[in-house]
Amino acid sequence: MNKLVLVAALCISAVISVGYVAQAFGPLRLGGWDSSEYLVMAAVKSDGYPFPKTRLPIGYPVAVVGLDRIGLANQAGFVALNLIGLTIGLLAFIAIGRGELGLSAVEIAAVTAAMLLDRTVIELAAVPQPDLLFFGASMLALASFSRAITSENALAWIAAGVAALAVSVSLRSIGLALLPASAWAVCRMRGSHIRRALVGVALAVSWVAIAMALVKWRGYVVGVAAPTYRSMGAAEVLKFDLAYRFEELADLATNTHFPFFHGLQLVAWIRVGAAIFGILALIGIWKSRMSLAAVYSICYFGILLVWPALMPRFWAPVVPFVFAFTWIGAKAMAARLTFPRGVIPTVVGAYCCWICGMGAYGMVGSLCWGRTADGKILAALREEPHLTTAEIARINPDDLATVANRPIAASRFGR
Repeated sequence: MNKLVLVAALCISAVISVGYVAQAFGPLRLGGWDSSEYLVMAAVKSDGYPFPKTRLPIGYPVAVVGLDRIGLANQAGFVALNLIGLTIGLLAFIAIGRGELGLSAVEIAAVTAAMLLDRTVIELAAVPQPDLLFFGASMLALASFSRAITSENALAWIAAGVAALAVSVSLRSIGLALLPASAWAVCRMRGSHIRRALVGVALAVSWVAIAMALVKWRGYVVGVAAPTYRSMGAAEVLKFDLAYRFEELADLATNTHFPFFHGLQLVAWIRVGAAIFGILALIGIWKSRMSLAAVYSICYFGILLVWPALMPRFWAPVVPFVFAFTWIGAKAMAARLTFPRGVIPTVVGAYCCWICGMGAYGMVGSLCWGRTADGKILAALREEPHLTTAEIARINPDDLATVANRPIAASRFGR
């Protein structure tokens, strides 16, 4: 049975991977407003001007500038960049899953397939945004820190982890959630207390340097979060945040995704299923609480909890951990409870079929995106009048988000 599941998971992953690659041959796609803002940042820098003022990190625009220099700043290049991040992240997860979480090869293959079938991940692979690159860098950092715990070459692995951590923070500021995981890795390192203390001091210095150099505190805290908390009050914002996080969890657990999910959000089974999924994930985190994966996930979710926005894509970098913890929690509950024979395989099989069906539906929709109204609108934007990079540099707006970015991005990179 295990061999059959393993073969099925690998076959599904191979088939869905073909769809991921095929997205490189379609027209330019843009995600949310951040997507076009990243591209305009890159265009301005690539043309020899300083980065414009923005709340966004500079890591992804730097990567796009590199693509522009070699003539690959187009849909194919953006998809290739995303797939590199996705591949690195999944390979790092395999190492973490086998080592820290104790998952079998079959379980890792199933979680990997679930990640590839996630509709949010499918869409992110086709748009110029840093989420999948961040997934690769953050998983690589965790894998390096995990290796440092047991390796004789611990210092080299810690250094590699800190480098990957810095890259993660340059891509998305929530990479700061890796800091407690790195500290926990040092605490679990082999060697004397003095050695661990010295490594800890060096690590703390690295934290400060990374946080000060790469995180735009004013843009995020002062420019985005603070006004929301001031206008609504902390209690009201946190209430909405909890509702947002539950809706995002339902999106992930059922793989229905927007806008299909909004048509079904009042259906009881989605809410009940999402609640069960979340409870099992929490049980799995508790069972794995000594692992770096659990420490990182708790910190990551803690930051998400106080961020006032509804963004399913924010969960993409931790999708494998969410599924892994849910499975660990489900196994723990199955060992304690008694079910009629055949119930558990039937429920698990039905859930897997649903995830596969929704993933296939999402991939087909993603491949046909160019024919949709959104695709035609973006294509039309290429012909609209827009600012040049020289004009943006001259105007130097207080926030790049106030500029009409999408026509600029469509014209420059929609080749």
